[in-house]
Amino acid sequence: MNEFKKYVDRKCALRFMGFRGEAPDSFKIILEECEAALCEEATPRSVYVVKDKEEVSDILIGNDIASHLSDSCKVAVFAATLGSRVDALISRYQSIDVTKALVTDAEASAAIETYCDEMMKEISSRTRSSLTSRFSPGYGDYPLGIQKELLGLIDAERKIGLTSGESFMLAPSKSVTAIIGLSDGDTVREADTCGKCEMKDTCAFRKEGDRCEI
Repeated sequence: MNEFKKYVDRKCALRFMGFRGEAPDSFKIILEECEAALCEEATPRSVYVVKDKEEVSDILIGNDIASHLSDSCKVAVFAATLGSRVDALISRYQSIDVTKALVTDAEASAAIETYCDEMMKEISSRTRSSLTSRFSPGYGDYPLGIQKELLGLIDAERKIGLTSGESFMLAPSKSVTAIIGLSDGDTVREADTCGKCEMKDTCAFRKEGDRCEI
């Protein structure tokens, strides 16, 4: 079995596609085909550095990130990606099968979140610290324009092939950058991503008392 299979979260991917509950049997064949292709193409990699908050104060801009890290003595500057081959796979599907392109895109979005969760467990174990949730550029008043500084701090382009363009979008696209707070206590602060999301007033998940889990 491909090692990446453990990061595939079909339930989460289905939710991204608007399904509630199980997908119809006729759709499961497409899900399985796309999962298999994703597992073949994904090359997950991550990198992080742990710093005292004062050392990276120049990239901790805004009230929201300050509040998120208020109980943390250190921070992990973190990045992860599924690799450029996943982008290429989605692009190929877009030219031959739009349904598979949408399915693979949703599966990859779910998988990068699962992968990041697993890497956070590793960070917690290695540092023997309690972690906050991930807080990414673009949440609340934490500026998206900080991407390049964040990537440069952890040498992400050289180490995992992750870059940011003029619009501050990540390439490869199925990637995450984040600040994570570390502390010696048991308190874990969750990012209020729903409350700060631009889609909060029209989000179908919120209307049903749910969340997209991003």
